[in-house]
Amino acid sequence: MAERLFKATDDRGTGVSQTTSAEQWKELFEATELKAKEWKHDYLGPAHLLMAFIDDDPLTKLFLNDQGIEATEIRDMTMQIYFSPSGVAPAVPGQ
Repeated sequence: MAERLFKATDDRGTGVSQTTSAEQWKELFEATELKAKEWKHDYLGPAHLLMAFIDDDPLTKLFLNDQGIEATEIRDMTMQIYFSPSGVAPAVPGQ
């Protein structure tokens, strides 16, 4: 059952394995912990996980590119939210 949960639909020529292994999940979790440590946080939150996906997961980058979204935009907005003096989220262009 776990194998079915972690199968990607296709690799679209990226060379990325179609099945995500336990080792890949472990590496992603470790990257999430590293993000939290870099930010001097003693907890793991969704922003840490998001940044780990953006920085370390090739399928995430492919998905974002397919949607016309630049990973740097998400990274910049996340950093601004977490580290701006006001803590207020920036306005999203076009909304």
